[in-house]
Amino acid sequence: MKPYGTMWWLVARHWAEISAFSPLVISERVLAAAAAGARPTAAHHAEMTRMVVEKGEAVAESATALWFAAVESQQLAWQRAWRAGRVSPTPADFALTSATARKLGHALGPVSRRVTANAKRLAAKKRRKR
Repeated sequence: MKPYGTMWWLVARHWAEISAFSPLVISERVLAAAAAGARPTAAHHAEMTRMVVEKGEAVAESATALWFAAVESQQLAWQRAWRAGRVSPTPADFALTSATARKLGHALGPVSRRVTANAKRLAAKKRRKR
């Protein structure tokens, strides 16, 4: 099991990857769309379609991971309250745990993976054109 602090570093790493690579991916795609002009090729259509589909998939995977994390957090809070003999949970029962960090890392993972992969793929495509 990873130490508690390391799990939060996973979340920070995902945020850093997203914030570093998103502008690169956006700029490459905007330039490609501008270069295509009014008559885009099949390759441009494929890239734009891929962009839309990937966003939907990443959002769905992230939302599902967050939903599962919220459900698990609620269950753990109610279990803590019942074990303590209380009828309902208090704010202390919803304390952030290593499980919270792990679940948040899982929620950011799909977006981070896609942004990083797109940045590498688009950069490689740009290098091949030179």
